[in-house]
Amino acid sequence: MRVCGLDICKGWAVAWLLDDIPDNIKDDYQRDKVKRSRDPEQDDFTFYFCHDQYEKVLKPGTKTVKIASDKKIKRGIETFLSWKPELVVLEPTGLHYSLFISKVCEYHGIQVRWISHDVCKSVRTTHKLHDKTDLADAYILAIQGVIYGHKPSYWIRFEDMVLRLRELYHFKKFLTRLSVRSNNRSQQHLALEFPESVALFKDVFSLNDGCSALLAAVAGRQLGIKKSDWVKRLDNSIARQYGIHLSHSTQYLATLADDLHIKLIEVNSKLESTIYSSPFVRYNEVFDRFQFGLNLRAIILILIYPFSERFNQQGLSVSTRIAKFNRRLGMAKIEYQSGISVKGEKTGSSSGLCRSEFYMHVSSRYKLLSKRKGFVHATEEMQRVQTYHDEKEAKLKGNPELLHNIWVSKQKARLHAAHLAIGMSVKDSLAFIDSVDWSSKDPNHTEKQRLIGDLLINRTGAYICKQLFKALLDVGPDLDN
Repeated sequence: MRVCGLDICKGWAVAWLLDDIPDNIKDDYQRDKVKRSRDPEQDDFTFYFCHDQYEKVLKPGTKTVKIASDKKIKRGIETFLSWKPELVVLEPTGLHYSLFISKVCEYHGIQVRWISHDVCKSVRTTHKLHDKTDLADAYILAIQGVIYGHKPSYWIRFEDMVLRLRELYHFKKFLTRLSVRSNNRSQQHLALEFPESVALFKDVFSLNDGCSALLAAVAGRQLGIKKSDWVKRLDNSIARQYGIHLSHSTQYLATLADDLHIKLIEVNSKLESTIYSSPFVRYNEVFDRFQFGLNLRAIILILIYPFSERFNQQGLSVSTRIAKFNRRLGMAKIEYQSGISVKGEKTGSSSGLCRSEFYMHVSSRYKLLSKRKGFVHATEEMQRVQTYHDEKEAKLKGNPELLHNIWVSKQKARLHAAHLAIGMSVKDSLAFIDSVDWSSKDPNHTEKQRLIGDLLINRTGAYICKQLFKALLDVGPDLDN
C-alpha cells in the first residue's frame, strides 16, 4: 500500500511516500533526505494548496499565454493526486489546512489517518531521528502509516459532532475577544461624546436578547416603535450643549459592537445545543457534578471524546491512563507544539486553551468561594475539591522554604532557557535568585501571592482532572453508547 505522510505548512504540504517498511528507518531517512530540498519551490515532493501552475512564456508579437512545460513554478493538488497515494497520514496541528487536504482525499477515495503529536515525538525518540524539520515530520508520519495503517484503534478519530463543537468553541472565543475590544474602544469614545453613559456602560445589557440598548441607540438602530430611554438620553446629553456630537467612528464602533453581541449570542446558543445533544448526555451528567461552565465542557469534549476509545485501553494501568488524560487536558507536563516554531516551551494549542478554562473555573468556583465562611458546595465532588484546595493553600502558606525552592527552580529554568539575564550576568542572576528570602513579606510579597495563587489553581485543576477521569470511568460502557 502506498502511504503518504503529509506535514502541513501555511499554504503547502511536504510529502513523503513509502510503499514498504524500511529495513533501517534511520538510515533510510538519512540516505533519502539529501535528495530533497527544504525550499518548497525546489522540492519535488512539496505541493501547494492550488492547481498546478506552469511557467508563463511571452512569444514575440503575441499576448502572454500559459504553456504546459516540464518546469512547474508550483506543484498543486493535481501533482499530489498524480502520486496515487492510497493512505494519507496527518497531524491535527494546523487543523484547518489539514481538514482541506482530508476533504480532497475523501473526494478522491483516499483513506486518511490522524495521529497525535505525542505519538510522533515518541517514534522520533525511539528511532533516534533528531532532525526536527518538515521533511523529518513527513517521514515519521509515513512510517506510522506503513506500520499501523491497518489498525484503526491506533489513530485519532474526528467525529462530525466534535468538529462542529470545535468550530463553534473557537469562533465564540474569537468573537468574545473582538467584542471586548470593541466595547472598550466604544466606551472611550463615549466618555467624550456621551459622558452620561460611562458610569452605566457595563450595566446596559438589559434587552431580552442580551444586547445593549445603549450601543443600539448610538448605532442609530431603532428597537421598536417607542424610543428607548437611551435614545432620549443620547439626544439630551450634556455634550450637545458644548457642541460635541457623535462622530462617525463612534457610530461605527457601536454598530460593530452591537453586531458582535448579536452574533455571539447566536453562536453561544448553537454551542449550548450541540453540547447538550444526545451523544454527550452521559458526559453532561458527570460534568454537572463538577458544575463545569459551557466553555469548559466544550473544550473537554473536544479533547477527550470518545473517552472509552481514547482512555479506556486494556493493558494500561489506571495511573498511566490518568497521566495521559491530564496531559491531554493541559494539566500535566508541558507539551511541545509542532507547526510554527517557537522559542522555548509552550503548551499545545488545545491543552493551553483547556488549561486557561480550568484556571477560570478554579478561580471562580474554589479560590474565591474559599474565603466565605460556612459555604458548602452543592455536590460531593465539589466539596472534595474544595477540601483539597484549602489543604494545599494552608500547606503552601505555612512553608516559606518550599515556596522559595519552587520559585528558584522556576526562575533558573527561565534563565537557562533564555541563556541571558537583562542587566547582569548569568552567574550574578543565579546568585540573586538564591539570595531571595521568602520568609519575609517584602520585597517579594506580591510575587509570593502570585506564585501561591498559580500553584493552587494549577494543582487544584490537575486534581479535578483526576477526579473527572475516575467519574467518567465509573460510568463504564454506557458513556459512549
